[in-house]
Amino acid sequence: LILIVAALALGLKVFISNPILIGESRIYLESINYRNTKLRRILFPFRKERYFKTVKSVLRMKIYQFLWNFTIIGGIIKSYSYKMCTYIIAENPNISSKDVIKMSREMMNKNKWQCFKLDLSFILWYVLEYLSFGLFGIYVSPYVKSTYTALYETLRKDYIENKKYNYEMLNDNVLFDRSLLKEKYPDFS
Repeated sequence: LILIVAALALGLKVFISNPILIGESRIYLESINYRNTKLRRILFPFRKERYFKTVKSVLRMKIYQFLWNFTIIGGIIKSYSYKMCTYIIAENPNISSKDVIKMSREMMNKNKWQCFKLDLSFILWYVLEYLSFGLFGIYVSPYVKSTYTALYETLRKDYIENKKYNYEMLNDNVLFDRSLLKEKYPDFS
């Protein structure tokens, strides 16, 4: 019974929760330039042509992270190396899972320390959330995610300008030009 429940929980995590994580990242990316991003955009990765690529990419990232955690220090470093994976997948789910990881590693190259300091700046927010029994999580979680979205936007711009590995795959101009939105994603409305 325990194995069945564990298998169901793992399946739920892999096939539902992970794609929702990508949908959340997509919402934050769109909210950079759009005022009225619809909550249903969380279902962005569940489209037929995106779903299995999204599941595969996130699953590979999570497995790599899990394996790196056995080395302790490597796990901490790699958690920062893979920090931009969800945003890369949210921007273009057609990028192969290996390329997503490689692009995130290159994007975070020489930026891990800055990202660590950014995490340290959130400590008091996490303490406030803890002291309020999670009540302030309603504010803290979106604040942290928005900050990382802005970081991704900056790193993405630098990545494209320097023409790093597979930079041409970061090509979702819809995120930056609202007039293209209805043309490319008719389900947005």
